[in-house]
Amino acid sequence: MTAAVINCLYRTAFALAYPWFCRLERFLGLRSDVAIVAIWHEDRLLLVRHSYRAGEVLPGGALKRGEAPPEGAAREIGEEVGIVIEPDDLTLLRTWTELEGRRWLFEFRPSVLPRIKPDQREVVAARLLPRSDIPMPINAMLKPAT
Repeated sequence: MTAAVINCLYRTAFALAYPWFCRLERFLGLRSDVAIVAIWHEDRLLLVRHSYRAGEVLPGGALKRGEAPPEGAAREIGEEVGIVIEPDDLTLLRTWTELEGRRWLFEFRPSVLPRIKPDQREVVAARLLPRSDIPMPINAMLKPAT
């Protein structure tokens, strides 16, 4: 099988499984802790589009059991867009708790933009948006908690 076919199968599996997994988590009262990363370069923010849900979001994802948030954030960035980040390269912006679990928002500001390579399974597109074009929900998330 070619890589394109395998990636298509992964995308299909994500798209079918994600809504059911979310329902199961809510039904069972499970919580997922999530690390999110705002990657800035020259006043532009990296947003990604997942294969299993609409819209663009900041890259990141669920932490593995026992995984520290900076390590999980670095792992997720590597998996989703192929950017290798050391946990120490991340700056914690804020944390908060939602019904679904704890959230950690980190920031990464590389001086040279690393090569962005969406995995074509979970993440199908990535782009840098100027600050003025960042959607309101993401812009609100980036503001410090009061």
